[in-house]
Amino acid sequence: MRQNDFENTPMLKLVMSLAIPSMIAQLVNILYSIVDRIFVGQIEEVGNVCLAAVGICGPIVTLLSSFGTLVGIGGSIWLSMCLGQKNEKRASQILYNSFVMLVVLSVCLILGFILLKHNLIYWFGGSDALYPYANTYLTIYTLGTFFALMSI
Repeated sequence: MRQNDFENTPMLKLVMSLAIPSMIAQLVNILYSIVDRIFVGQIEEVGNVCLAAVGICGPIVTLLSSFGTLVGIGGSIWLSMCLGQKNEKRASQILYNSFVMLVVLSVCLILGFILLKHNLIYWFGGSDALYPYANTYLTIYTLGTFFALMSI
């Protein structure tokens, strides 16, 4: 794995080497959402209803992933500061605490969203016609939340 030399690398080169992979990752994430909607929209006879159901679930999915971002970005900033101070023991503690927090948060979010998904779908604009499709989509996504949060 390539290591960045934060002390000796010119700032512009360092920023580009860190920013470009992050931008590509965000692009892939957006493409996933777009391609998902393209395939769902192509389903015979119910594609438009399924597409609306996925649209209803979009903000809910974003809400789920925002919790992972909260812990992931906060922990990575603290981790970077400790590594910059050459305090590897504290950095290790922060990494461990962030991991445990993400695991606990994942379990709580999965349980909470599974229990509240009926209300969430209607709160975000769902209807009786959309509910079966939104319910299926949200259930599958929520059950995969653990892996999505761990990737952050």
